Amino acid sequence: MNLFASFAVNNLLWLIWYAFIVTNTELIHANGISCRLLHIILHYFLLTNYSWMLCEGFYLHTILVSAFSNEHKLVKCLMSIGWPVPAIVVLIYASLRFTSSDAADSMK
Repeated sequence: MNLFASFAVNNLLWLIWYAFIVTNTELIHANGISCRLLHIILHYFLLTNYSWMLCEGFYLHTILVSAFSNEHKLVKCLMSIGWPVPAIVVLIYASLRFTSSDAADSMK
C-alpha cells in the first residue's frame, strides 16, 4: 500500500511539474521558492518509490525465507525505513540546494 501511495503522489507531482513549471520558462529562470520547494518534494517522492521497492523486495524475501518470522515487527521495521530514510537524503539535498548560489545567477 505504501509503494502504491508513493507512486501515486510521485506521478501527481510530475503532472504538476510539467503543467506549471516546465511550460512557464520565466518561473524556471526565476528559480523561486515555489519552484525549488516543488523540486524538493518531487525528488523526495521519487526516492520513496525506490525505497519502497527495496522494502517490498526485502519483505517478500523475508516472508519466503523465514516463514515463521514476526510479520508485524517486520512491517514496523520497513515503515521506519521506507519514509524517513529518503527524507534524510532529501533534507541534506534541500539544505545544500537552498544555501547554494542560484544557478541562474552563475550563468550570467
